[in-house]
Amino acid sequence: MEFFELSPELIELIIFGMENQEEKQVFDTRSLVLCKKSSVPENDERYVDIPQWGPAQGYRLMETFVANLKNPLYKQELRDILVSGDRVFRRFKDAIKAHPFLERKWYWFKEKQLKREVMEWYNRLRELAGLESLPLEPDDVLDMSDLIEESFSFSDRKVDIVKEKAFLYEKLAESVGEDLRVVTKHLFYTMALYDDNIRHNMLECFLLEGDLAAFCWYYETDDFMCLNLIYVFSEFRDMGIGTLLVEKFCNMAEEKGKSYVIRLVGKGHPFSDKLKNMGMGKIEETVFPV
Repeated sequence: MEFFELSPELIELIIFGMENQEEKQVFDTRSLVLCKKSSVPENDERYVDIPQWGPAQGYRLMETFVANLKNPLYKQELRDILVSGDRVFRRFKDAIKAHPFLERKWYWFKEKQLKREVMEWYNRLRELAGLESLPLEPDDVLDMSDLIEESFSFSDRKVDIVKEKAFLYEKLAESVGEDLRVVTKHLFYTMALYDDNIRHNMLECFLLEGDLAAFCWYYETDDFMCLNLIYVFSEFRDMGIGTLLVEKFCNMAEEKGKSYVIRLVGKGHPFSDKLKNMGMGKIEETVFPV
């Protein structure tokens, strides 16, 4: 076998051969091309088998993808398809196609895993040639921030909270749960801050197709910013979008040279731990009187 350097172009070529289910192919280590296995001499070390990839491997990849999903709506829908045994591959493809971001996430995940398969194959060839293996990216390194940035757009707009009171009340109530007293007190307290020196804004996150996926509502003065509500629509939860919105809010405040706080309404807010992981701490806790 003649050894070769694995370039990004060769990785794509190997993946193309892996996914070709019509005829088994091998890799020519001298010419750096794919060949039909039936057309090359047997036992010629110049030609090496490429990683095996068939329906069994594809099914296991779908299982891994679904197991790692955090959004319960998507997770259950895809899990039901996998265990049904009925046109699994076609139904899985149709299901993710109905959710554009989920579809992008699947192809992003699939590409990363196939590239890893190729790298593991390449390392086995290196070991046979007496060379050291190249380091692999850890399995748990699945930073989706770039994918989110590519799949969503963000906009910042001024809000008239008097006109949008009903919308904000609904989202606050869902975030807090049944404690509507807390929601009402919080909303009317914030509305009382509505004057010429305080500007209310909405930082919104949209799918590229135009659907609103998440938003955060905040107000600012000449030297201060306060985030009042972080809301992610159910089909987009547990994807890191809310965290990215908070990071954008913090970056905006820092770029403007303003101090800022994030107000979480209700007990046991799901964002509490995430904010702690971002290095933030509690400065006060307000309890509204009955």
